[in-house]
Amino acid sequence: MLQVGLVEPRHAAAIAGVIGLAAGAGMSGLLLVYLFVQAVLYGRNCGGVGWFFVINFLGFGIEGGAMAFWLRYWRGVRRLSTGARWKLVAGCWALTAAYFLVFTLRVR
Repeated sequence: MLQVGLVEPRHAAAIAGVIGLAAGAGMSGLLLVYLFVQAVLYGRNCGGVGWFFVINFLGFGIEGGAMAFWLRYWRGVRRLSTGARWKLVAGCWALTAAYFLVFTLRVR
């Protein structure tokens, strides 16, 4: 059986937070690339593209900024108490869930 274990258990929360933020930033970034490719290849400028761009641009900026902040203060996150670390991780995933919710409700 192949098993992956952490060298230090305190890395678990930091890694889980990065994964949560990367999920939101990755989705919004890929959707921005999709919008750019559609505009270049097909010259699409239909109704609703403005909101599509705004939601994904803001999502990418907020999630990307949060991920940069998270990575910058990686050591500080690891030094927090266990409860505080996991509350921050829940916040990272809640931010991503909020982005997905806004995207789903606004973009049809």
